[in-house]
Amino acid sequence: MSQVSHCPTKSITANDWLRVMEYSMDIAWVEQDVGYAVGYTSPLDRGVVYLFPEMKWTRGNPPGVGTISVSVGMIDHDRLSGLKVIQLRQQTRFRALGDGKYEAGYFEPSIRIFFRWRGVIKKDDDIYFDPEMEAIPYIVPPGRISVIVDIDPPKDAE
Repeated sequence: MSQVSHCPTKSITANDWLRVMEYSMDIAWVEQDVGYAVGYTSPLDRGVVYLFPEMKWTRGNPPGVGTISVSVGMIDHDRLSGLKVIQLRQQTRFRALGDGKYEAGYFEPSIRIFFRWRGVIKKDDDIYFDPEMEAIPYIVPPGRISVIVDIDPPKDAE
């Protein structure tokens, strides 16, 4: 059983994101029962990990670990047990398919992965964004995505 399964997950707000990104944050893959989830830690507060449990890699070793271009850390179960975990849900982003159709999901720009919600296709009229979060494009430019990972959509996805 994952050590963070008891922690509630909340949708990230603009204020949460600014707090997470207030300092230079370090991205890390956080070991889960199955695969790894995206997390962030701050060099100023190593006792906290901000975890995005829905942004999960389950295909063996996650990308970016120990590479020169993007240095992604690893937080295993042993290290995770000593940290305060704050679970957040990333803002929804969209990937254009053409003909006014878009796939919904989450995008992690530092590792260029689009976590695509299985079976969720939106039309132009269904696209939405939080104007306070406009620094992160709600429609991800195609050249920014290197890897697409299929994940289950959240239960409250429309």
